[in-house]
Amino acid sequence: MGKLCVDASRIADQAMLSKAYAYEGEMHAAITQAFGAKHGNKEHDRLYNLFVEFLIENGELSMWESDPNIVMDGYTEFLDERFKRPIRPQTIILGRTATAVYNISRKIIADVKKEHKVTWWERGMHPLVATASALRSDRYGIIKKLFSSMTKLVDSSRQRQAKYVASFDAVRSGVTRNIESAILNGTVTLNDIVDGIEGLYDRDGNELKLVGVTKDKYKVIYDDDETGTTVAIRKQDLMRSTKELNNDLISLYRDQIWNELVHGEMRHLVPQALTKKIPDYDWKKLSQIMERVRLLEPGDRESEIHSIRRAGKVFKYVMIKQPEGMRGENYHVYITRMKNPDGSAINYIGVGRDGKAYIQRTNSMEELGLQDALKQGYYKAQLHENFGRIYNKKNQPIPGSVRKEFSNFRYLDKQPSEYIMDITPGAEIENINYKSLWDQVMITRRIWRSVAEDIIKRARQERKQLDKWLGMLKSELEKQGIEGTEEILADMANLADIGSQVWIDRNGNVNTPNSTFLKKAINYGPVMFRDYTYRKFLDEVIDEINTNLEDPSRDYSVEEESKMRETLENLELYRKYLAGLVDREDTETMKAITLAQRSIYTKHRLEFTDYKRRRKDGEVHLEYLDKVYNTLERNDLTLDLVKQLYQITKFNKGKPYLGSQIDWIVNRAKISLGDPNYKARFGPVDVSNTKAADMLNKAAKIVGMTTRWDAESAEKFMLKINGLISARFLGMWSALGNRTQLVNVGIALGFKNTLEGMRAWNDRASNFWQAVVDNTGVLNLISMFNDVMLSRGEVTWKQAGLISHPIIGVATGGITQTIPGPGMKDFLKVVKMGRENFIKHGERRTDQLLKEIYKAPKGKEAAELGDLRQYYFDLMTLNKEGNSTEVIEAYLKGMLGDVKEAQFKKMVAWKLTWFFDEIGGKNLGKWFTFTGGETELRAITVVVALMVAGKLGILGDLTKMKTRQYTDAKGNIRSAQVPEALLSQEAVNIARRAVYSTQFGMNQAFLGEMFGGMGKVGMQYKSYMIQQILTDWNTFKNFTEGSRGTGDSIARLLNAQSDVLKRGYKSVRKKEVGTGIEYDITSAELDHDALAVIRLVSSRMLASIIAGMVEVVPMISYIARMGLGTRGLGPMRSMENPLVGVMVRTILWGMVMGFDWEDDEMPEPIEDWMRFVLPPAISIIIQYLYNQKELIE
Repeated sequence: MGKLCVDASRIADQAMLSKAYAYEGEMHAAITQAFGAKHGNKEHDRLYNLFVEFLIENGELSMWESDPNIVMDGYTEFLDERFKRPIRPQTIILGRTATAVYNISRKIIADVKKEHKVTWWERGMHPLVATASALRSDRYGIIKKLFSSMTKLVDSSRQRQAKYVASFDAVRSGVTRNIESAILNGTVTLNDIVDGIEGLYDRDGNELKLVGVTKDKYKVIYDDDETGTTVAIRKQDLMRSTKELNNDLISLYRDQIWNELVHGEMRHLVPQALTKKIPDYDWKKLSQIMERVRLLEPGDRESEIHSIRRAGKVFKYVMIKQPEGMRGENYHVYITRMKNPDGSAINYIGVGRDGKAYIQRTNSMEELGLQDALKQGYYKAQLHENFGRIYNKKNQPIPGSVRKEFSNFRYLDKQPSEYIMDITPGAEIENINYKSLWDQVMITRRIWRSVAEDIIKRARQERKQLDKWLGMLKSELEKQGIEGTEEILADMANLADIGSQVWIDRNGNVNTPNSTFLKKAINYGPVMFRDYTYRKFLDEVIDEINTNLEDPSRDYSVEEESKMRETLENLELYRKYLAGLVDREDTETMKAITLAQRSIYTKHRLEFTDYKRRRKDGEVHLEYLDKVYNTLERNDLTLDLVKQLYQITKFNKGKPYLGSQIDWIVNRAKISLGDPNYKARFGPVDVSNTKAADMLNKAAKIVGMTTRWDAESAEKFMLKINGLISARFLGMWSALGNRTQLVNVGIALGFKNTLEGMRAWNDRASNFWQAVVDNTGVLNLISMFNDVMLSRGEVTWKQAGLISHPIIGVATGGITQTIPGPGMKDFLKVVKMGRENFIKHGERRTDQLLKEIYKAPKGKEAAELGDLRQYYFDLMTLNKEGNSTEVIEAYLKGMLGDVKEAQFKKMVAWKLTWFFDEIGGKNLGKWFTFTGGETELRAITVVVALMVAGKLGILGDLTKMKTRQYTDAKGNIRSAQVPEALLSQEAVNIARRAVYSTQFGMNQAFLGEMFGGMGKVGMQYKSYMIQQILTDWNTFKNFTEGSRGTGDSIARLLNAQSDVLKRGYKSVRKKEVGTGIEYDITSAELDHDALAVIRLVSSRMLASIIAGMVEVVPMISYIARMGLGTRGLGPMRSMENPLVGVMVRTILWGMVMGFDWEDDEMPEPIEDWMRFVLPPAISIIIQYLYNQKELIE
């Protein structure tokens, strides 16, 4: 290593000298990892020395406490993004790369040494990817590190849960196929429905439950029939097809019954004789229960003791669950006591003076006459009861604990089908996976054991660490007298959104606001409630506490009454929070709510929730995973944020730019964590959500509206505007044009490599690339969009909001090419009703909404809307004495908002995701929908980037293989041998950076601040323009930074073009296309940055010129449109550089027309500049007015 790079005589303290030597070692290792060790190459060694000097300076300024790895990781990530290829020791020596990297880095470091303060332009306009703003503003690399974590938040969350999600999806897919197969071969029919299918309607709109089927009729029970009589109706009179009913049957088993088995609400009982030869496992459990019963204190009951009546006698019995982890779960049933009608009783198990249980008398079901009453089969609990306190292993009650369990089990008259529960076709057929329902339960148990350990460990560690670092940050901020310290600390405390926090209660259960993960010895798993169900629990318990406090017959002690009133205060405060009736920007209020929330979840939650009313749809486990892991990632980010803020405050003590650094970091954190109260400015103009809310409130006051807007509701309003514009414009032709974004990959990595990657991805059915892409997490934002907008469902044409087509223009005489679809009609009906009318007007309007809800399709969405409908009536019949009117009205407003939001999301999702089913065996959705296209673009980018990284030797050994399972495009579970190197963190980093820098970030976390708030509307679609312009500019600048002047640049381009022509000529002449004569990205002789510029000019720049000529020059325009049609030119325009395209059209228009247009016509250059500069909503209106003027004339 050599001697220390600074004079050791300047470090008097021996301990400090040791730190300096350790720092130097880390520094050299970090630089070597990034660029390779010094090896005599002049340009490379100059780059190495640049960073040695810079990092030594950092070490001295930070008293050797800063981390050189953070700095070098930041520069590596930035360079990867800027060059759109990995910059590593293997690539730094290729062409002029070392020179370009040196010049770029030198300029950034020069700005750092000048103590660059981030400008409003950088904060407002610059994306976080491929820009140097963070590095220029912070010499220690901390801001870059934090911003990088913020942009990866969603990807990191979903990547951590990916293996669990894949396992859930695989087993659900297997169960679905197994039931479909059984239905097809006739072993399962609609007569195998357990408990019936509810929420169906006949032709007259009467609600009913389907319970069976005959040859030509359905057996049903009408909802308004109090006797529950089964009647037969004609099949055509049921408003549901056979296919839909079969899907309902599949969902009933795969989702609801599975959920009930997992939680022990449904159980398979196997009665046993009580003999002296009882199995050891059963006797051990039975003894523990009976010994615990003897020690129960007043008010507590044993939850494992059940009862049944027969011939006037009451029998007590115990269920002993057999060990989990095997296919099928049985509960052995033993009779422990019999009570006769005359009051006498027989105890079959006694407990001696030593506290040990023993068998007093043997019995069997036949002897007791219970062979029919307690027969083997499936039973279902009717209640979820409170049994008092939980007892520990020493049979001592745990103070403050609550034990609630399922009870009152009843034999199911319609037993589940064995062909679904236990039987599968056998071995896998052509990689098609078949699973029984018991397979699903067993696999679920295994998954949740692993998940529970991970969640609990992380949640406990993070909370302790966060409290520690918050204290240290507070101390440092106060010591330096930083302005706004209290506000900074409040922001830090509230960044982990109150609505998505995780707490571990005293029993080890994991709690979030609307879910609980029960960590029990058996029947463990997540319990989730719909928001309105949980609100109803709150209403009920508040009403009960108020009633008890006002009951004079209840004699509470002072301490008991005080605790009850404290609980009541917490519950009422939290209920107001859920109803949106608190100021979420008030720090003290939010602190109080956080404390109230924790108190409710860790102390009282189990007391007032009924697990019979939990969600039982198939999305519970997946939504829980997503919610908890997203929260844990948020907590990780918040913890890292607090740590790094402490470091940056400590290292930059007294610096004038420290305040702006902290403000920038905190604001970016708010954006990435979804806090709508972030700052958004464009220079002096405030465009934040808070400002938008103020403007909307002023406007509402002027027109006499009572609606009150806050930052969150204002943000939703602007997102709806964006959604309507997207529903209008982002159709199939736009999606097809979007596929040209792959040109960015070709420019950066070579079109030959890009074509190889496309072929590999398209052939993924026979290779491993699907598993590799899934591992990178780059498709997570696409899947998240589907989860949020579609609730993992599908859309049909009935959800269409706006439909556009030239035929519509002909039919309307040229007035418009766009008309409202069925989805818009439904949405406007609800909007027209209005929140206030919905609440305050009579039954006519209420019935109107309910009829709209009736039309919802069966499934999760229908269940939610049905619950909302019932919740409406429940709210209207609440005890008004114990419930605030404003809370009830707020809940009802939220209910209508939920209905509107669901309909609106479907409208937008239809335009972005729907296309015809497969045509000719081809999936055209990947070409003609935005979500399908984005999935393909991102996946192909990953494949190309990793194939190139493999060729360059960056990923190491590609021969060591690992088996990975993945789900193919048709939902089949497949296995593939994948090179381990392609699953490494290095591979993930390379893949993500390639995607972010060529396909760009899709959410606010990637964009400048001005694209938030009102900028969402004002700058809609402009983020793509800016990122594309920046990407092309970086390609050009990477090239010029490697040149020694203009003359050298020209010479490099000429040499590169000459090389392209020579290689092309040889390839064609020798007929060796594809044999290696083409572009070799590993070649040290080729000028890769010059070649990238050649590819840029020959693709995007050429497309800009051609598209401009086609649109402006009359003869060329006529020929092109005759040959390609109007729509055929779309992809060409999509491939343009946005700025160059507008400039080319302006120049060409001036040349052709001499700027001599009629006064009443809009000049085409103005149209182009209008689209380039103005918000889409404004340019649409202007364009429409001009079109109407021309039409009238």
